[in-house]
Amino acid sequence: MPFSVPEGYFEAFKVEMDTFEGKEPGLFRRLVPYMAMAAAFLFLVTGGTFLLQHTVPEEDFTQEDFLVFSSGISNYEYYEEMEHIADADIEDEDIIEYLIYSGISAEEIELSK
Repeated sequence: MPFSVPEGYFEAFKVEMDTFEGKEPGLFRRLVPYMAMAAAFLFLVTGGTFLLQHTVPEEDFTQEDFLVFSSGISNYEYYEEMEHIADADIEDEDIIEYLIYSGISAEEIELSK
C-alpha cells in the first residue's frame, strides 16, 4: 500500500476525543451564531434603507405642502358650496322628495327634524 496510517494514530485520537466529551462550549462560542444573525439583519435593514433612499425619487410636494393645500381647498369649496345652496332657493318639499327618492324612510325624515 502506498499510503498508511501512522502507528497508534487511532488510539491517540480516541483518547483526545474522550477529553472533549464532557466540556461545554464557552459563552462566546454559544453567542457567535446569534451575533452573526443580528449583524446580518442590521446590514440588510441598513442597506435596504440606504438603497431605497437613493433610488426612489423625492417628491417635490411634501406632506406639509399637502396639508396646507388641502385645507385651503376644502375651506374654499365649502364656502363656495354654501353660497350655491343659499342662492338655489331650495324648499323643504324639494328636500323631502329627494330624501324619499333616495330611499330614506319617513321615520328617518321625521327623526331628522
